[in-house]
Amino acid sequence: MTSVNNTDLVEILVPRTLVMDIYRFIAEKSGSIPPRPQRGDGGAMAAGLSAEWDATLLKRMYQESDKNMRAILDYLISRPGESVRASDLVHVLAQSRDDKQATSNTLGGTLGAFGRRVKSRYKQDSWPFKVNWSHEERQCHYTMSEEVASQLRS
Repeated sequence: MTSVNNTDLVEILVPRTLVMDIYRFIAEKSGSIPPRPQRGDGGAMAAGLSAEWDATLLKRMYQESDKNMRAILDYLISRPGESVRASDLVHVLAQSRDDKQATSNTLGGTLGAFGRRVKSRYKQDSWPFKVNWSHEERQCHYTMSEEVASQLRS
């Protein structure tokens, strides 16, 4: 990820309906998450369990996660194989926080930091759950496999 100082930042007004698109664009450009798939692959990102995500690394990733990321992981673990919308995860974050304030900014920041940690600390090219972009809903859907969920539960 490229280092940015305050003089490199600009403020822009973005329609509320496009905020998640802007976060995704920035995360892709900074290398925090993999780029969107090309058309024709059903919108699925290569973010499933890779050979490198063994039980030890998964448990370490969970233990080293902050409160917000653990709330997201716990929610996905409790729903293996289910597609969970980004808006649902914002609600999960609101419930897990003491101040009960969570927005799409909170989710974007949490997942952006997670993406950087996955790449730099764990040396992984994929997340331990799948991410699919819904063009119709203009938001991501997250799915954790039963295999990953069971390894994290044990």
